[in-house]
Amino acid sequence: MIASHTHGSAVAIGGTLTDATPTQSGVIAGSSWVHTMGWGAHRFGFAAGVTLGQGIPIDFAHFEYLATVVQPSTSGGSQGSNEVSEVHVRCTGGTYDFDEFCPDCPNGHNSPGGRNFLIVFNTAQRVRIRGSRSGRKWWGSILAPFAEVVVDDTTGFIDGQVVARSYREEGGGAGALQLHGHCFSAHHDSHSGAQNTLQCGGNFCGTGSLASPAVNTAGQCADIWYGSKCARKARKNKCFKRKVRSKCAATCATCTIG
Repeated sequence: MIASHTHGSAVAIGGTLTDATPTQSGVIAGSSWVHTMGWGAHRFGFAAGVTLGQGIPIDFAHFEYLATVVQPSTSGGSQGSNEVSEVHVRCTGGTYDFDEFCPDCPNGHNSPGGRNFLIVFNTAQRVRIRGSRSGRKWWGSILAPFAEVVVDDTTGFIDGQVVARSYREEGGGAGALQLHGHCFSAHHDSHSGAQNTLQCGGNFCGTGSLASPAVNTAGQCADIWYGSKCARKARKNKCFKRKVRSKCAATCATCTIG
């Protein structure tokens, strides 16, 4: 559900695209793929056309795999600048602003951006993005293939790209949002030549990982079913069921202590 008016790159939507501000026009750069257009009017202008009814030309399972194994890393120049590449990983949903990941980042020219700053959410819980109290925008890319990502109108813009199970923009000012669409490329400023290859390892978020079934050991909170199955149950709001709660304790956050 897109309300923003500026889109610096194409969209690839395997489900339904809905225009949340159908009275406002919005140009989407590049050649897009949209499986289904939502009911009602829309004023999207696809600059290089759009392929309809054929899903997306991407194997989404690759994104799911990456989210479960990518490790946090930093390389390059001074932290928080456009000369450094950073990868952050979060194992739970919630509300986030960019200050939580880069509190000392400057705004503007020397700030990091979507090309060199990646936030990975290895969770099926909803992720909400908002602007910081200081007014800082979201200078990064987002990888959240198991979660719904909700972007608040206070965000202003997202400099990078967003990969999510579902995506929604909301708020009275959502029509003023911008999606710059700069793809994370795992390296920072080309002038320095330094690069940051993604560091990967097994199930970074521990026994609650969405990659494989988890085993309850030493009193740890874990899913018994495969993480992808638990994520699907959570997206369908099935966590109220006793069996789902017991088999997907980590995903449904129904663990008890002791």
